[in-house]
Amino acid sequence: MSSFLADTTYSYLGISYGNIAESKKAFNKSIEINPEIAQFYYNRSVLYSNIGEIDKMLKDLEQVIILDPTHTSALNNLGFHYLNIEKEYDKAVYYLTEIINLKYDANAYYNRAKAFQFLKKYSEAISDINLIIKNEGEDKQLL
Repeated sequence: MSSFLADTTYSYLGISYGNIAESKKAFNKSIEINPEIAQFYYNRSVLYSNIGEIDKMLKDLEQVIILDPTHTSALNNLGFHYLNIEKEYDKAVYYLTEIINLKYDANAYYNRAKAFQFLKKYSEAISDINLIIKNEGEDKQLL
């Protein structure tokens, strides 16, 4: 079995197991075989999130961004975490802006506007909301 096939197989096993310990072992094995694949860390971060191991989740998400700075799901999860859980609004703005720099994303603009509001940067929040209205229309429901 090629290295790519082996590491991918272990990652899919990690996703498929209903057993947390077996999932961890499979994710760890995929990363051990090929530590340069961002998606493997992302998959494991989801498991860590689901079982409440937040420090490990954040570490994996940070590794995803190191390996693939365009991984919008990891950027979104980091932005969401810092906005809604940690209440570290500057960090939330940073990660949400990274998404916005990659593509138009109404949810990223909306969440960044919320972070700006908490930071009392009202003109930036209004600007983000106006941009969403311009692109989505006034009748679109946000989130």
